[in-house]
Amino acid sequence: MKKTFLKWLCLLLGLALIICVSGIIIALALPGYIEKNIVPRLIEELGVDPKTPASRIPIRRVGLTGADLGPLTFGPAQNRFEVASLQVNYRPWGLLQRRIQSIVVSGLNTNVTVTATGVQINGLALPFNAGTAKEKSKPARIDLKGLLPFVLERVQVRNAAVRLTWRQRRIHIPFDLELATAQLPSGRLKAEAVLRPRGNRITVQAAADSDQNDMKVTVTGDSLWVDGFADLWDAHPDLDLAATMAVSADAQFRLQPFAVRQAAVTGRMHRLRFEHQGVKLGNSRDAHGREVPVQLSIKTANTAAWQAACSSLLIRQPFPAPVLIEDLRANIRRTGHTHEIDLTARSQLPLPDKGLPLPGGFSVATPIEHAWTVRGTLDQDDDMTLKLEARPPETASAPGLVVSHPQAALNAQSPTLNANVKIGRDKVEGEFAFTTKRIRAQATQGTATLASMSVNGRIGADAGQTGPGRSVTITVQADDVQLKNNGRVLKAPRVNLKAGGSLPSATQPLALTGTLQWSQGRYSDPAGRTHAGGLALTLPVVWPPAKAAPAGKFSIRKVVRGKQDLGGLQLTLRQTPQGIRFNGRHRSKLLTGLNVRMSGRVELFDGPVNARFEWRLPAYRPPAAIDLGRWLPAAVGITVNGTVALTGQARWGSAGPTATAMLTMRDGRLAQTAQQVTLDGIDIDLKMDDLMKLKSAPQQTVTIKTIQWGKLALQDFSMDYQTEPGQILFIEKSRFRWAGGVVNTQSLRLSPQTERYALTLFCDRLNLAQVLAQLGAAEAQGDGTVNGSIPLLFSKKKLIFEDGFLYSTPGKSGTINLTGAEALLKRVPKNTPQFGQLDLALEALKDYAYKWAKVNLKTEGEELLLLLQLDGKPNRKLPFAYDRSLGMFKRIKGEGQSDFKGIGLDVNFRLPLEEILKYKNLLNQQ
Repeated sequence: MKKTFLKWLCLLLGLALIICVSGIIIALALPGYIEKNIVPRLIEELGVDPKTPASRIPIRRVGLTGADLGPLTFGPAQNRFEVASLQVNYRPWGLLQRRIQSIVVSGLNTNVTVTATGVQINGLALPFNAGTAKEKSKPARIDLKGLLPFVLERVQVRNAAVRLTWRQRRIHIPFDLELATAQLPSGRLKAEAVLRPRGNRITVQAAADSDQNDMKVTVTGDSLWVDGFADLWDAHPDLDLAATMAVSADAQFRLQPFAVRQAAVTGRMHRLRFEHQGVKLGNSRDAHGREVPVQLSIKTANTAAWQAACSSLLIRQPFPAPVLIEDLRANIRRTGHTHEIDLTARSQLPLPDKGLPLPGGFSVATPIEHAWTVRGTLDQDDDMTLKLEARPPETASAPGLVVSHPQAALNAQSPTLNANVKIGRDKVEGEFAFTTKRIRAQATQGTATLASMSVNGRIGADAGQTGPGRSVTITVQADDVQLKNNGRVLKAPRVNLKAGGSLPSATQPLALTGTLQWSQGRYSDPAGRTHAGGLALTLPVVWPPAKAAPAGKFSIRKVVRGKQDLGGLQLTLRQTPQGIRFNGRHRSKLLTGLNVRMSGRVELFDGPVNARFEWRLPAYRPPAAIDLGRWLPAAVGITVNGTVALTGQARWGSAGPTATAMLTMRDGRLAQTAQQVTLDGIDIDLKMDDLMKLKSAPQQTVTIKTIQWGKLALQDFSMDYQTEPGQILFIEKSRFRWAGGVVNTQSLRLSPQTERYALTLFCDRLNLAQVLAQLGAAEAQGDGTVNGSIPLLFSKKKLIFEDGFLYSTPGKSGTINLTGAEALLKRVPKNTPQFGQLDLALEALKDYAYKWAKVNLKTEGEELLLLLQLDGKPNRKLPFAYDRSLGMFKRIKGEGQSDFKGIGLDVNFRLPLEEILKYKNLLNQQ
């Protein structure tokens, strides 16, 4: 038993001695083995020759459980790969199995350069980077199982940094990396890295499997500060890009040969600001004013087909108002050497609260929505073709295009756009078509309608050209144009504008030269019985309007009023830097030798839109009197003649239309034969301060040398008057000579709405005999005068004398010789006292001297009652004797027998007023 115990004790001591000796041997031999064999082998597997003179691999510590190396330097001085420390952790018996627990790399610092040929890491040769042209032609192969000659469970890289060079710009990227390499012998590898470029944090996770020939990579980043990379695009000084961005990307790769199987990237941007060469992009806002992020996504199932999407992107410029792009989707396919793209999107022209402002005070009052479709191809020669179409979406929230103005409104179908563009290395060319229908403009002056309007054009630009090589041609066509105003209609079946020139560039604006044309126009005014046909316009135009364009013309073949051909109109037009100027004349076919000269301008480009139109009729006298009934049915039988001159001016500006005119007539004559009315020596001066409202200046004058109205004869008629809005004539005062005296009237306002007028004639020193003669009482002569007033009433087209009273001047006598009044006796029965008295009075008035006289005028029924009262005596003996049996004077034969020393006479004359004045038919024509 004791021997057995000693035997086992010796065996254990021997084993312990062997172990100790082995441990001592391992402890003494292992560091050297690691330094001379393990570390160089590991460095060589990384692609670095440890024997390079510039390489330094100092080993600070080697122990049973690990080694500490550093600082390490690989490669030449200009492309140095530096590591502050490299820590290798292992177990002694693990080394015998070629197994290392972990490698911890700290303070790694190197340069990475991205070029067209791939990624270069200074000091390291990546296993999938091909160097020679021959090697590039072979597919890259990655073999994870044979990547390391030993088993490495984990690799950690801490406090590392990469100096990335890309397009001659350098980015410093701190990062941490952890590799799970325990299953590399089985062909599986996992990695996770945290990158911190410019203060941002990006996480990258990857897993590779050689047996599955697959690698998956996930990249995430929240609140990335895009502004921090501004120096990468400082080669474009006009580029301003800023945003806060969240990114998530997933990709799957094939390892052998290395290729992309599928990839997907999504992004969300806040506070986006992009400005470059006049283009500005940004975030939109919702109905509550909150920012809407820009959503982006790109994905592919293979590199031959890609899908992209974007939503809520606001284009602030270069359009006249911000444009919202929503639901943008693009499909990109590669077939051989050709790439194809299909793109769809919705756009909306969002409007501020007061609408989209346009020139001239106009604004778009409703959103403009379109659904876009774009198809394009890119071939191996980098030649691109695009086919574009934009139409109103079926689910559009707005009914169409609505344009408002303080004095107008426009409605139209939302426009459509079609375009085809070819973009090559040396030239860009394309054609486009813009169309809208059912256009209606409503204004205070009337309405305008167009069945349709289209804009078609072609563009072309040679590479590098800024002048003639950047060409454009454009055609604008409007169909079935109608302008309406108070029943008046102007129609044109088609209006065309054709122009060509050069596109805008950095050194010059858009330049166009063209012609505006329309023909076969028609005008109708049923209320005025006026029609015009053969309206035509040809107007050369230039843009920008820096200089005058060639002359054009506007013409009207024929103007018809009623059944009368008035003639035509010819104007010469010319575009100027301010707008359009014109001049021309109207040659009358109705009045021989009458020519109206016209001129004017329309200012469109220099300040607010305004227009000015002037016309002038030089002194003109018709060769014969004109029958006004040719134009006015109510004036049938009225003829007029005289020397007439007319000037006028019309303006249209921000305050609306205004017009003035000046009419003069000299030595005029107006006659109405049926009513026995004649006006001779007419002189008129009429200044219209507002022709639109028919308002004249005050104290306008008209004078007439003689007026013959029935049996009435007036001389030296003069009137001060003013025309007022509403077809009102205000007679300030009038004066004329009648019956050897003067008659004045008070002011009177004549209006179409007034049917009753009262007018008083103030008579001064009228010859009594002439008054009686002109009123049709009798043939009379004499030198006595009377004064007074005669009130007149015009009521329902009837002339009424209201108790007019004329009297002789007190203390002044006169004589009268009245004959031809015997018709009065026929109304009185013979052998009556009334007959005898009237017969005596008429005989006495044949030669009568009176001390005073009175005349009363009054309308009774359809007759004018004239009461003549006289106090005096006959200037001769009368053939009358007093018959006592009858109690009255009785006419006797022979010479006068009775000498009257004093006699008072009262004579009533009932006069047919219509026969005297012929006024009824005249008034009925008004």
